[in-house]
Amino acid sequence: MRILDVRLGPGDTSAYHVHRTPSVFITLTHTRTGSQLRGRPPATSGYGTAGSATYDSLVIPRIHRVWNEDSTWFHVMDIELTGQYPSREALPLTGQYLQGLFQGGLANGYRLNLPAGATWVFPSTTSPCLLVSTDSSVATFRLGTDSQTRYLQPGHFQWLEAGCQGTIRAAGALPVEAILLQLK
Repeated sequence: MRILDVRLGPGDTSAYHVHRTPSVFITLTHTRTGSQLRGRPPATSGYGTAGSATYDSLVIPRIHRVWNEDSTWFHVMDIELTGQYPSREALPLTGQYLQGLFQGGLANGYRLNLPAGATWVFPSTTSPCLLVSTDSSVATFRLGTDSQTRYLQPGHFQWLEAGCQGTIRAAGALPVEAILLQLK
């Protein structure tokens, strides 16, 4: 996988660029944006929803540019899934605090909403996972015998190896809100 952390200032426009690798796009701000496919008229995209995640197989490559029509920064992550084919079977995850968002060709996506003070036990999976924070919070990660408290901001992430044993606890006064990607 390749993680692209993209930020566009108010009124800024990206250059034309191509997306051809299957990707998960995670929007981290509530920002009014626009975009233009090469050779087509510009389109206003409207407001992105902070914390939203979508899977795009990009079977047909997309050449476009994006601009920020708002007075605040636009922040999005493009997580490119560089594997050609699923390398493992990834049974969908279930459990308290998890909500299924999509089942894509190379990844399944979930929303994690962990209330303040609550602890989430990683579901058993033979697939590696990537946890991406979508809001500010404090979390204690217990991975195997290691424990670490982290101050999370939108876009901070934690890699979870296949078969990882551990927990996440919402250690502060705020809930932990994140997107969990289960790779196939």
